[in-house]
Amino acid sequence: MDAMLSTSEVAELTGISLRHVKRLAASNKLPCEKTVNSNNRPKYLFPLSGLAALDPTLPQRYLAQHAQEGTAEGAAEPQNAKRGRGRPRKGGAGKTAASKPLEEYSTEERGEIAFWTQAVQDWRGYRAGYRDKAAADEAWLAQFRLDHPEVHITRKILYARQRAVLEDDLDGLVDGRGKARRGYCKIPAAAWDAFMYYYLDQRQSPIKQCYDQTIYFLEQHCPEALPVPDYTTFYRHVMADVPEPVKVMGREGPKAFYDRCSHYIRREYENMQSNEYWIADTHTFDVVTKGDGGGTHRLYLTAFMDARSGIFVGCHVADTNSSQNVLTALRRGILRYGIPDNIYVDNGREYLNKDVGGTGHRTRKTKNEWQGWDDTEKFVPPPVFTRLGIKMTNAIVRNARAKTIERRFCDVKNQISRLFDTFCGGTVVEKPEQLKHLLKGGEVVLDSDFTASVQTLLDGLMNESEYNGPVQRDHGKTKLQVWRDNLSRKRIAAPADLNLMLMRSSRPLKVGRNGITANLYGAKLDYYTDEFTMQYQGKKVYYRYDPDDLRTIRAYDPQDRFICELPCRDDMVLEYGANRESIQAAMHELRGYTKLVKNAAEAQAGKITEVYGEAKAFDVCLAKAQQNIEARITAPENAKPPVVELQFANEGEPLLQAVGAEHLVDFGRMTANAIKQHEQEGSFEDENL
Repeated sequence: MDAMLSTSEVAELTGISLRHVKRLAASNKLPCEKTVNSNNRPKYLFPLSGLAALDPTLPQRYLAQHAQEGTAEGAAEPQNAKRGRGRPRKGGAGKTAASKPLEEYSTEERGEIAFWTQAVQDWRGYRAGYRDKAAADEAWLAQFRLDHPEVHITRKILYARQRAVLEDDLDGLVDGRGKARRGYCKIPAAAWDAFMYYYLDQRQSPIKQCYDQTIYFLEQHCPEALPVPDYTTFYRHVMADVPEPVKVMGREGPKAFYDRCSHYIRREYENMQSNEYWIADTHTFDVVTKGDGGGTHRLYLTAFMDARSGIFVGCHVADTNSSQNVLTALRRGILRYGIPDNIYVDNGREYLNKDVGGTGHRTRKTKNEWQGWDDTEKFVPPPVFTRLGIKMTNAIVRNARAKTIERRFCDVKNQISRLFDTFCGGTVVEKPEQLKHLLKGGEVVLDSDFTASVQTLLDGLMNESEYNGPVQRDHGKTKLQVWRDNLSRKRIAAPADLNLMLMRSSRPLKVGRNGITANLYGAKLDYYTDEFTMQYQGKKVYYRYDPDDLRTIRAYDPQDRFICELPCRDDMVLEYGANRESIQAAMHELRGYTKLVKNAAEAQAGKITEVYGEAKAFDVCLAKAQQNIEARITAPENAKPPVVELQFANEGEPLLQAVGAEHLVDFGRMTANAIKQHEQEGSFEDENL
């Protein structure tokens, strides 16, 4: 196959100008094939063998220049001659590789391509009206330099740009200075692999330390890879070639990668209604406050946020984090905004609690799991969320980004916590220098003042701030206004009913001698009435209670049916040395219960006596026995079975016998002789026989 050369390649091989080569082709003095390029401009392709018409040595000279290709077939796709700044030229029929598609160039490079393409077109149009082309070129270049003083251009550069445009060589229109070695790495593969082994480690060693460790490794295991480039080369390649997600995964771990680099699921809020989802969590204030006892600490904020509008619906500030804080914040939210349909929370024990939201995935079968009266039907006391008709959803463990309230807590920190002088920051870096002086001087805000201020700021400042959520149509409104506009249904409860539904529930227990013994907040309290203890002692029940009022509890059976309200019998708990009146009152209660049970027992037993008279158990059983005997058809001793067997003792001769025992002893004769002897002596008495 004969190689086809472009006009520029023939001009370079023969040493003549491009114009003269084209003139020879147009006059048919040089064999060629006339085609058009992508810009619909004429283009000549010259067969290698046809160059012999000019000089018989040209084909051999061309093949000698391209001997590295190995065969004449390879010569058909010759390497481009180098031109300009050492950059290989691409273009013409014999180019080894086509230019990249336009979209693979950067924005800046595409701008250069468009600029030079337009410039060449303007120049060619300008010089077409002149007979003296050289003078036209100089005039056009002078005007171009005035219009674009920042661009360096000469006649040679202009012709090079024209050649690139005509040959559809986009690379020729791009400034390639500093780009020739881009992507080239002179670091040996073994050295780079060893470096990445030490660099992608969660101990996060500095790049310099990883570089030194790489050299130590190569000296011991792979000396042929030495020497390696200097530290700056490794640093440059780490910054440019190692993807950021790979860095985070290798040096910081999967959790950091999941939080900062992995894909995420975007939630849709357009069709969500207010009170459809509330999100709850607990935040630790970055403010030092003073308690009633004079000690300093940081308070906790338990908050519920409406997912649609972003307002804080219910909040409670306390010095501890507990499930009771959750119920208090929920109660405040329900009283003002209604009952939500769903609650989205994390996996904290303040939510996954038997009597708050249920144990969820923490559920385990234990011996305390109890059943109904017949020990067949399992029953678990309904938690508070279930009684309120709220569905609880738990976030994935260690997935903070799933709860948007976490970002709202950041606003709480910046808009509320930083307002107080004793702001301590979340980290040591954020800790103000003035804090230690304020604490030393005792200038610390009190818990009561801080709590009141937080409640006011949350309701009047943050809930009234401008909505900045994902729903574009609500931008420009306040968050509270967004909540009102998207509230289509509001579930409410009367205060009395709400109190009942928000009561805490106990574990199942048996009623004892003192009724229900409740272990609440480190104290044992007995709750009972005489009637309740008498009816339910030994049976399983559970109770509900209000932590703010422990004077009474409510008892329920395993079918969740209300039994009664029980008072706390603290009057039946006496200390040693109690006064006489207290003891008499307690004894009176004991005697009263005894009398109650006795009367109940007598009342039950007296129902038969009133109707049938006294009927002792002995008389009833004896009459039944006689009735059964009389009803027999045949006495046992007269029974005639088909087979009668005689049973013998089957004892052998005794092993030990008295002397003379070989003759039988007549005991009857011995007895008669003894009686006769006593009668003669007069000492025999009948009662001694």
